[in-house]
Amino acid sequence: MIITCNIKPCAKWTVGPWLPCPATCGIHHLQQRSVTCTPTEGASSKSIEETDCDIETQPQAVRNCGLPACPKEPEIVLGKWITDEWQEVCFC
Repeated sequence: MIITCNIKPCAKWTVGPWLPCPATCGIHHLQQRSVTCTPTEGASSKSIEETDCDIETQPQAVRNCGLPACPKEPEIVLGKWITDEWQEVCFC
């Protein structure tokens, strides 16, 4: 069975699974997946270019992980003065 597709070869977008997020928190982390232009079943051409697929319907290949912000790191206290009651000093 051969499907004719106007000028361009018959092609469709094929997506892979989303890769795991690289962290467990942080609002700027991204995850990726493969998005490739592949021939449709029964297409006469097996050689497909990225431009053979409709760019307007191309699925996204990168998205935000949607993770919560990481908790704020506690401030490191390097030292603390220890004070005591005043004492009388004798310069004898």
